[in-house]
Formats: sequence, structure tokens, C-alpha cells
Amino acid sequence: MNRNKNLPEHIKNAFLADPRFGFCLDESLSNEDLIVQFERIYGVSRPRTPDSSIVAMVDKVTGYADECWSVFFSAFIPFVYDCVYRRLYEAAILPEVKHG
Repeated sequence: MNRNKNLPEHIKNAFLADPRFGFCLDESLSNEDLIVQFERIYGVSRPRTPDSSIVAMVDKVTGYADECWSVFFSAFIPFVYDCVYRRLYEAAILPEVKHG
């Protein structure tokens, strides 16, 4: 399943052109508190953790897990782009404004 199919072009281009975006995404995915609060605010969630191997197989076969990941990443990747990547790296790229 291609999780990037619903992403805007500017975000796809950031993936291709700037490795810092991938780094921001990796770091954001490693921050459990960020993900939990994102899920709460945006009303999306990662697939549940299966209680057994049978449940895991059913989730996989029915497409439940893939669909949950698709919905999650369709919201999370633009969130990271707007709220982490742009804030960190555009500020470093933009020239300083001299006042006075």
C-alpha cells in the first residue's frame, strides 16, 4: 500500500529533496508523547496492538491494520511537515531581518 498517495505535492517533494524532513519524521515517530497527543487532538490512531497472534492475522488479512496506518500517516505526515519541519528549518533558511 502506498501511504504517500494522499500527500500534497510539496510534502512529497520535501521527502525527495531534503533529508532533514525524513529525520524530523523519524524523530517525531519516536516521541510517544507527541503521537499520543496528536492522536487525541486529530482523532486518528495507530492500529491497536493485537492481544494474540490470531487477532494480528485477522487485522492483517482484513486490511484493518493497513487502513489504520494509512489514515494515521495521511494526517501525521502533514502535521510533522507543518508543525515541526517548517518551524525548525524554514527559520534557519530565512535571512535575518535587521531592525533599526
